[in-house]
Amino acid sequence: MKQVLWKSYAVIFCSIQALYAASMDWGTQDIAILIWYLVGCLALIGFAFQIKVAVPGIWKTYFALLTAALSLFAVFVIYGAIGRGATDSLGQMSLILLVQVPFWYAVWAYAYRSKQLWAQGV
Repeated sequence: MKQVLWKSYAVIFCSIQALYAASMDWGTQDIAILIWYLVGCLALIGFAFQIKVAVPGIWKTYFALLTAALSLFAVFVIYGAIGRGATDSLGQMSLILLVQVPFWYAVWAYAYRSKQLWAQGV
């Protein structure tokens, strides 16, 4: 059952990223965010479907960068919104972070807790 939930989450999350790609303006920032999440989708799909993608070192590095990015997002966007009195966007930003938590966990688990997957031969 747990694997079905992860597979469903992976498909939904990555589909949202594809929809974002279809609707973006293709500016430099949009392209950077798209590449960032497409790489993350590889880890998410690898974790959910237990598929090897690249090597663990790449995902450990990506996890460290993801943690830093989510932390900066929380500090600068959410606390900045409170400082400006824009608490209406606080709910939106909290929802975004809430959706990111399973993504963050999946990348961590894929990099650090999938030793049996990485130990298998090609």
